[in-house]
Parts: sequence; structure tokens; C-alpha cells
Amino acid sequence: TICCNAEGNCQKNIEVSSYSDTFIGLSILFGLVFFVYIGSKVSTFKGMEKYIWTDIDVVSTIGDDTIYVFFLSRHPFAWAIAVSCVILQTMILILFVDAVDFQKPGNDWKYTMSCAPFDLSCEDDKATTPSGYMLFTVVMVAWVLEDVISSLKIIIHAITRKRVDSAFSGMLILAITSLTIYTSV
Repeated sequence: TICCNAEGNCQKNIEVSSYSDTFIGLSILFGLVFFVYIGSKVSTFKGMEKYIWTDIDVVSTIGDDTIYVFFLSRHPFAWAIAVSCVILQTMILILFVDAVDFQKPGNDWKYTMSCAPFDLSCEDDKATTPSGYMLFTVVMVAWVLEDVISSLKIIIHAITRKRVDSAFSGMLILAITSLTIYTSV
């Protein structure tokens, strides 16, 4: 269906399942549980240690130039700095998510179609193309793939070494990266 406002600006409504957010959340939860389960099984096999990331330098994997390295500290002040940075990042990303929420007043939603008042034909003003989406995907992968791989390495390291601080920092980096991807899409 096409919905129009009083100014003649219209949009094509695409049917979206109401279960999409629940499905995404459960998929992520299932993926993490599966990942932890596989990681615990792999770490018990003899001779597999050289095939998984057990001897990684966690600081260099996280990056010695990032605030997340403070999660590996045992000092409460370092943790406070890292947690406050993550909270600030999350708040900024949520601002972007809220800005495009169609249900909220004052959102940044833009109508992509113009329809004449008494005509069934509409003009689509959307400027997105398949090549634009492909370029967006390439840029996003190039930008966040390193964080995804690093966080997975840290989580595997945490499972094999039974390190809670590494597991927390790995899952936190993965969560922030996932929120960044969600916000960008």
C-alpha cells in the first residue's frame, strides 16, 4: 500500500513481520550459546590447541590503542572508564536508532514518493540503487569485520583459558559492533 500525508508526500509500505526483532534477538542469543558450546568442546580435544586461538595476545587483539583494553585490567578505575565509554557509545547509537523510528514524533523519516491528489500514479524519488547498497556493504564489512573477528578471537580465548574479563570484553565489543551495524542499516 502507498500512504500519503497532507502535503502529497507518500511512501510505499512494505509488510514487515512483527516477530522480526524477536527473531533477531533469539538468533543472536542462540548463536552465542552455540559458539560457547562449540568453544568448550573444541578446547577439550587433544591436539586442537594449535588450530584455535589459545595463544593470542589479548591486548594486541583488542588493540592497544582502544579504550576496551581497560576491561583487561583489574583496576576499578580502568573499568569505570571503559564502562562509561561503552555507555556513551550506546547512547549515541540509540540516538540514531530513535531518530529514524517512524513511530516517534520529530523523526528523520523522509517520504520517497510524490503522488498527485486525484491520481493513482506516483513518482518515486528514492535515490538508492543496488550498486549503492553493494558499496555500503563493502564499506561496512571493511569497517567492522576486524572488530567482529577480534571479538570472536577474544571470546574463544576466554573460553579456553576460562577468563571472565576476556569473555566480557569480547562480548561487549561484539555487542557494540552489532549495534553499530544495526544502526547503519
